[in-house]
Amino acid sequence: NPSKMDSASNQPFVCKAEEVLKLKFVSTEEDFENESLTFSPQFAHQVFGDSESIYGYEGLKVNLYYTPGWLYAFVKISYDTKIDAETTDARVPYFSPSPFPIGSFSYSFSPSPLLPFSVSLNSFSFSLSPSSFFPPPPPLLFSFSLQADDVIGELAKWIPQEGFCTNGDLFLKKLKEEESFKPFGDKCHEYRDKDYKFEIYKVTMVTPSFAAYCNRLLVFLIWYIDGANFTDLDDENWTYYLTYKTESVSGHAHYSIVGFTSTYSFYHYPDKRRVRISQMLILPPFQRQGHGAKLLQAVYNEAIGNSQVYDVTVEDPSEEFVALRDVVDCRNASKLSCFQSPSIHQPFNPAIAEECRKHLKITKPQSQKIHEILRLKLTDKSSPEKFRDYRLFIKSRLNAPYKREQKTLERAKTLQKVIDFIQAGSMMTDEKRIAELETAFVKLELEYSKILQNAFEKH
Repeated sequence: NPSKMDSASNQPFVCKAEEVLKLKFVSTEEDFENESLTFSPQFAHQVFGDSESIYGYEGLKVNLYYTPGWLYAFVKISYDTKIDAETTDARVPYFSPSPFPIGSFSYSFSPSPLLPFSVSLNSFSFSLSPSSFFPPPPPLLFSFSLQADDVIGELAKWIPQEGFCTNGDLFLKKLKEEESFKPFGDKCHEYRDKDYKFEIYKVTMVTPSFAAYCNRLLVFLIWYIDGANFTDLDDENWTYYLTYKTESVSGHAHYSIVGFTSTYSFYHYPDKRRVRISQMLILPPFQRQGHGAKLLQAVYNEAIGNSQVYDVTVEDPSEEFVALRDVVDCRNASKLSCFQSPSIHQPFNPAIAEECRKHLKITKPQSQKIHEILRLKLTDKSSPEKFRDYRLFIKSRLNAPYKREQKTLERAKTLQKVIDFIQAGSMMTDEKRIAELETAFVKLELEYSKILQNAFEKH
């Protein structure tokens, strides 16, 4: 039944990879049994295919243990039942309104995406005589072999061999080497949160031995960023920022990876460099604790302190990162004079954009958005007149595409152009336009209010 294939957990010998795969950082042998340290992947399609399923097991458990500093991995697999590579018979009913052909035929089958397991089908043959028409032909009988997925083999395609093992004793030896781990690069920022100290290190690709370490680090991206791409480790324009939790264990400094981000530097005319943030990941045990904002701020601080950097951009940001950047930019921009009252209530202009670029290294579109958010913060909502001014200020921008459309129609010199516009569905009535503007404003106000809450009330 193909309709049931959407739920792999309902199929025998089919497991959802995100449910059976568990990750854990271990610092001591006792951590192996500490379930509170366990976290799950968000995506698995890059490793186990689009279905994100593992075939051939029942009661499967895939535990992926990591040392928190050197990032050595240990894979431990257990299961209740595993399909063996043996021959199995199956009967397939024949469905056809036309007469069944007489004679001997040979058919070869290839694995079907509808089958809930990987199969290797041998060719089969059958023969029918005229008497087979009465009654209708019986189901076809053929044989095929079932093979369970090679879980370790699939993981080994992604995890570098020098940082990967399936032997528990070998992993324990690697665990003892954690005392020797020291972060790569230069420390650019540190901060405290509750009882722990955190340090951020800036690392370039020319740092000795960092490329091999980076190979192990980047594997985490495939579990948490949809369609993640690995950076070119031979390109010296890449820079990494890594956050570690630091604590003293048995008199030794112990470092645990918290998260990281990568940036790429490229030429900006005539004599500057533009920094583009590529990917950022805060690992699940440390998410929603403010580490992402600290890491982004560290990137900004390095850019602001470098006169050769023109601005900082972001490559294809996720919704989560857009929200994070808005929060950090609001905190930084609120300290500038152009975002103080009464200046904030003036229309956005190139001078404001340049001040944001110069002092904060943010782009013009982003500075305009921050201007709108902070103007809401400094608008007295209890005053109908002041809030009306803010509403009209936002709607004026939202209405800009409609105004451009009207100018296009005014410049149309033939009736056919007007007809083309109407047929394309580009025009709308004034009533519909006003209603859509109000809906868009309400949605935007809620979004901006949430950003302000996260930026200031929770800070």
